Amino acid sequence: MRRFLAAGGHYTVYALSQSLKKISPRAFQSVIAAFAILATVSALLVSHFSLGISEHTALVVLILLQLALLELMAIMLRRFFRRQRLGEKLLRESEQFARSTVDALPMHIAIIEGSGVVLATNRAWREFGATGGDGNDRVGEGTNYLAVCDELGGVRRESRAAAFAAGIRDVASGKQNEFSIEYSLSTAAGPRSFLARVTRFPGFPPARLVVAHEDTTRQKQAEEEVKRAKEDAELANMAKSAFLANTSHEIRTPMNAILGYAEMLLDPRQSEQERMHCVRTIRRNGEHLLAIINDI
Repeated sequence: MRRFLAAGGHYTVYALSQSLKKISPRAFQSVIAAFAILATVSALLVSHFSLGISEHTALVVLILLQLALLELMAIMLRRFFRRQRLGEKLLRESEQFARSTVDALPMHIAIIEGSGVVLATNRAWREFGATGGDGNDRVGEGTNYLAVCDELGGVRRESRAAAFAAGIRDVASGKQNEFSIEYSLSTAAGPRSFLARVTRFPGFPPARLVVAHEDTTRQKQAEEEVKRAKEDAELANMAKSAFLANTSHEIRTPMNAILGYAEMLLDPRQSEQERMHCVRTIRRNGEHLLAIINDI
């Protein structure tokens, strides 16, 4: 009877050891507690067997306890696997949502290692990289981005690529928190302007960097339009000032003549002939002044 009880206990231990490989630490603690209860009861049965408990009764009790423990194990495993599947589903949904969010951004974004290897990119980065063209550094995942920038800066003599590569290394080494640079690029759709920025993920012992290229073409075009409009306004203002100065001179000349000859008409010593001359002069300058006003 004692050998049978021991064998039953060994079988239970084996079943528990195989199941415990797949459960969480909390479930493991619960099973250990249940096993301790079973071991205690088994020990009590063995001790009471010598006190007169029948073999049949002890066997039935032990089998029932083992079945109860195995059922408890099955319930805990089902709950654990249910939570695990739910957690995996939530994790997949979270990753999909995060990727969809990054893909929806218009900026060209890539995650790179401190050595320059591209780990991940968003849709805008990949689509722009597929257009090709000279100076296009939107390389795919697994490619060394720093090597591409070094090649553009060395072989093709692009100063912005060399400066950006140096900025990436400074951010990766911790010399700078952020680096940015503006540049222009010729594409099949025409010249485009970008603001390139690199920042570092906080708390990562191996450096992880975010490289982002923001398309500022429309902003630059708007700035150029504002600049041209300002220049046009300044030119118009200068033309207006010159026009007013010239018009003022043109108006002032006949007006002075009208006032002067009108003053002469008030002089009683003027002869009739002189008065007629003043009237004709006033009339002629008045007509000239009217012509100026009509031109305005």
